Amino acid sequence: MDGCETQFDQRAAEELVLLRIAAAGNRGVAPAQPGRDLAPLVAPRMRNGAWRAFSGAAIDRLGQEGLVAENPRGRLVATKAGQRRAESFLGSSLPRPSNWPEVRDGLLVARALDQLPAGPAEPAKSGKSTNPTKSTKPTKSTKGAAETAALLRSDSLRTAILDRAFGLGLAPDARPAQVRNALASHALARGFGEAIKRRLGTPPELPGRAGRAIAAELLQKPRAFFNDRGLIAALAADVVGARRRDPTALRRALIRSLVFKPHPETTMRDVPKEPREVRDAEDTRDLKDTSEPSGSRKSKKLNGEAVRHHSAGVAQSARSALATPQEQSPRTAPPLSEFAETVQTLARQTAEGWQGNRRAYISRVWDLVRAMHPEWGLDIVAFKALLSEAHREGHIALAGADLRNAENLADIRASAVRYKNMEWHYIRVRD
Repeated sequence: MDGCETQFDQRAAEELVLLRIAAAGNRGVAPAQPGRDLAPLVAPRMRNGAWRAFSGAAIDRLGQEGLVAENPRGRLVATKAGQRRAESFLGSSLPRPSNWPEVRDGLLVARALDQLPAGPAEPAKSGKSTNPTKSTKPTKSTKGAAETAALLRSDSLRTAILDRAFGLGLAPDARPAQVRNALASHALARGFGEAIKRRLGTPPELPGRAGRAIAAELLQKPRAFFNDRGLIAALAADVVGARRRDPTALRRALIRSLVFKPHPETTMRDVPKEPREVRDAEDTRDLKDTSEPSGSRKSKKLNGEAVRHHSAGVAQSARSALATPQEQSPRTAPPLSEFAETVQTLARQTAEGWQGNRRAYISRVWDLVRAMHPEWGLDIVAFKALLSEAHREGHIALAGADLRNAENLADIRASAVRYKNMEWHYIRVRD
């Protein structure tokens, strides 16, 4: 996974494919539709071709288990058992009729939020709370349509992510200033202990600039902000590991975490961010001026030396409390025979051609290997070296590409394995 401490959950990915089919209800979906609709949710961790092959194989397995069937029009529908399995994975009943974008952005995002590592909850107080941002956090069984609908709004989505990650006890409709004060209170408590809350009040009544400076210490790379929305958007993206701050990127990162799960000793904040993608058509004008200008605005960096000195002590304590140390587990490549057998199994999922002459691009098999076997600790160079050795030992057979055109040129270049005067691009599949 390009150095990322995550592992591909094959079963969860199959459940996601089943959910997409079940969300269509009796209308059903075309066989290729689940792969197309879910591809942006797993990218860029898995290439499009590898994901299409995996989703096709997943549909076959779901059909064998009696969870998916074809209707008379050749479209895929979920059986009653498949409907129950999808709702069990979702943790909620599917609406009837259901709309996939609403299921994806509402119920599925709520499901992803449930598995996000939770921060310590705010301590309960005796008597009536005086904090207007406090709300009783509903259990999974009591979540209603209103809470799910709130996740469709960008501000409420960011608030829900921060509330889950830091245990702020915020209501979904909390104002940006309330969120900023709660974050600052959390950062101060991490740095100086709970006693600081009693001295400053809960939430602390801090000036906007000072509150943002303190709350920004919760970021992996603290920086200055000139509005609360920019701070909240940046911290929400930081928590889920999204490069961009728009709601679409946040939702995709959350859903992706259902399939690519961190190792037990890795927190969500330890997971490297996704590569920069093309921006969606999303209005992000409310996030402008969120970074510190250089040059003439030196006076606006922070609220004076006092705030800098006050927040400096928070940085180390807050960051060390939020992110647990990453303990690298020992990784070793398997024996050559076991490696070749696994590669053959994965190659069947992406193979093309006809009976007796089925071949799989090496690059597409590599996508599956790095997603499903991170414990091997291989990079692309080591993987190709093992392929060459397995070929020379007769465990697998490699083949070169005779016909090249614009459609397969990228796959051929990514698949090239060179040995002496030979160049291979395919893995032959044994039928």
